[in-house]
Amino acid sequence: MDVIDTKDSEIVQPNDSGELPEPVDDSFQKIQDTEEEIWEVPEDRFCRKITEDETITADILQYYVDPKIARNIDVRNLKPARTNFFGMSKEENPFRELRFDVPYTSRLVDDHLGYEVLFVIEHKSNPTDFFFLQVYPYMDLSNLDKWKRAKRPTSRKKFRPYIALAVLIYCGIDKPDDVQYYQDMFPDLPDELREFVPQSKIIRANLNNHPYHKLPGCPETRAVVETIKRIHDGTAIEHFGDIIANFKEITWDDRIIEIIHSICFYTVSREPITPEQIQETIQKTIPGKESKHMAGTMVKTLYDEIFEKGVLSGTAKGIVKGRAEGSAEGRAELILKQLEKRFGNVPVSIQKQIREKHDPIVLDSLAVQLLDCQTIEEFIDLL
Repeated sequence: MDVIDTKDSEIVQPNDSGELPEPVDDSFQKIQDTEEEIWEVPEDRFCRKITEDETITADILQYYVDPKIARNIDVRNLKPARTNFFGMSKEENPFRELRFDVPYTSRLVDDHLGYEVLFVIEHKSNPTDFFFLQVYPYMDLSNLDKWKRAKRPTSRKKFRPYIALAVLIYCGIDKPDDVQYYQDMFPDLPDELREFVPQSKIIRANLNNHPYHKLPGCPETRAVVETIKRIHDGTAIEHFGDIIANFKEITWDDRIIEIIHSICFYTVSREPITPEQIQETIQKTIPGKESKHMAGTMVKTLYDEIFEKGVLSGTAKGIVKGRAEGSAEGRAELILKQLEKRFGNVPVSIQKQIREKHDPIVLDSLAVQLLDCQTIEEFIDLL
């Protein structure tokens, strides 16, 4: 997203009501440009993708957190926040921990005061109290940036800082009094000093508080939440068809296909399931030409990403040996494994022909055409 810019020449004036003009937002493009560098962990990549979707994020804020949030904040009109550190390179960014699943801004339901709310949303597999150390600097720097862009006003009538709220998405077991306050990081804080220490409460979205058969939200939100929960409890392979079934009754536009792809990539990277098994489950769960074509295309894309990003853990044993990283040798071995899985033992002469091909483009083409082959003889005719 946009990088905080403190140059005086970039400062913009507030209007008569004290509001700032909307900045030009090229945040998603900047994230796209640096995604290869940043999202190396499957959980980070997946949660970045799903929180980029405003509908899913709005569902989480409406149904999965304290209901007081949706009663007071217009969570259905989210806008990507101006400030983030995605646009910085490794060398430029001194705040490597300040990278969040898309921060959003919104307004209060009762908007006559003109306050703007900043949601800092993050997923944690094992959340701790030190989550505050990650979100607090971002909140403070975002307000500093907003104040500087308003030309450092000193009147509360002309400037209102963000109401900055931290949202933690996780799967856990909560006790009735299991809440997180910033002051809890200082258990031995003298009472006389307590009033001088900032206090804030994390908005917790514990997905485990919602049973699988009662997940709220739109179908794609339910699919995403079920994916996170099942990866967490180790039932993703057994119930992958149930995850895909959430998409049965909706139209598969580009947005939905992207969400399905993110779910599939995350599952393949975390569980011992192959792209071919993903394809088979999709076609079985949602029969039809559309799902067959999409699933077939997705298999190739998943393998490309597995090679490109080095996400080898989570594929079935024997599917990928070593870090092929997109090499022709790795592609050839994958084709052979697919042939063996579908048609049994592959003749030595055919193995040799495939291994002698060194052009990744040719091998990619064979891998795609293999998906439509009903017998090994049909595939041999392609060599």
